[in-house]
Amino acid sequence: MSMHPFPLPLNKVGFGACIKDDDGIFVAGWTAWPTPSLDVDMGEALGLLHAMQWVIELNLVNMDFETNSKVVANSIYKGDGVSDFMAIIHYVDTC
Repeated sequence: MSMHPFPLPLNKVGFGACIKDDDGIFVAGWTAWPTPSLDVDMGEALGLLHAMQWVIELNLVNMDFETNSKVVANSIYKGDGVSDFMAIIHYVDTC
C-alpha cells in the first residue's frame, strides 16, 4: 500500500527531514503535519524551507540539502516567476 505524502482527505501536509553525519549515519529527525493540504510542489517547497529553518535553529553550518522534487530544485537555480510558490523558493534562497 502506498501513501500519498499530501493526503487530501485529512486536509494535512506531511513534512519530514533527517540529519546524517559524514558517514551517512542518522543523527536526528523531524516531522510536522500542518494544515491545510497543499499541492505537491508547494508542499515540497515548504518542507525544504522548514527543514532549513530547523537546521538554522540547531545552529548547524555547512549543511547539504536534498530534495526529490525536480520542480523545487530547478526553481531554486532558475529563480524567476511571481507566485506563492516562488515566494517560498526565494525565501529558501535566503536561508
